[in-house]
Amino acid sequence: MENQIEHNQNPDEEISLIDLFAVLVRYRKLIVIGTILITFLAGLYLFIVPLAFPTLSNVKETITYTVVVNELPTSLDSEFFKGNAKQGLIMGLAMEELQNLSSFSALYKENPIFSTKDTLPETASSYNLMIQNLFGSALKILASEVGNTIKITVEIPSVNVEKSDDFIKKYISNANNAIGNFIVPRLKTIQASTETALKAMEGQNSIMNSSQNLQVKLLDVTSSLAEGNAFLRIQGEPFILPVAQGRMMKLIIVAFAAFFVTVFLAFALNAIRNIKADPQASKILSEAWKAGK
Repeated sequence: MENQIEHNQNPDEEISLIDLFAVLVRYRKLIVIGTILITFLAGLYLFIVPLAFPTLSNVKETITYTVVVNELPTSLDSEFFKGNAKQGLIMGLAMEELQNLSSFSALYKENPIFSTKDTLPETASSYNLMIQNLFGSALKILASEVGNTIKITVEIPSVNVEKSDDFIKKYISNANNAIGNFIVPRLKTIQASTETALKAMEGQNSIMNSSQNLQVKLLDVTSSLAEGNAFLRIQGEPFILPVAQGRMMKLIIVAFAAFFVTVFLAFALNAIRNIKADPQASKILSEAWKAGK
């Protein structure tokens, strides 16, 4: 008997797929128009607003520059290093200079590419704190483990992309000058002492091997001096992460979210409609509302 009662009750309690589909059909205009409207507004915000109001745009792009480090010839290692201390002289100097907050701070005042605002913090402490926060977030500098290259990655507002190249070129130029101020005087000293030693060895065949080594060193020093402050150079074109694809992906996500929200709203409206049409259900909800006060 109990089984028969349960069997008779189940058909009334089960939700038919046809009923669910009927809700979607009844509120099809709400779902379609709502989804299109929300997606359209999101498209305006993601694609049109950045063009019409650049200063209000939060859209950013990530640009990576590859910097080649030109190390000194190995014949000069002994002039700058003792024992096994060599870990890449120019690489070490480059990383030290590129991470120099004072140098970066002075350059950033001329060209604040990480912000769309025209004004900078008024107090020195606030400005210095902002500079510190930029490192590791908007500006990343990483020396490669294989090969003599440094990756400089900047995350800047899309409206400042055209300014990025000039900023990085000045950044590298300043680093080259700083490295040159340290290296070039020492190279000139090595050049002078090597020339003096070679003159003293002229005509002494017994020390020919030493003379040849000095000649190689002199050639390398002269070659390094001739290159000037070209210890660092940007290789190829910068890699720009295509933000447009990111915005399109966001738009697709918004479209799906809008669809599911409008479907949920349709079922909510349908439930309200059914409750209003059922006095018993309205009475139960009314009593529940009063009991919850």
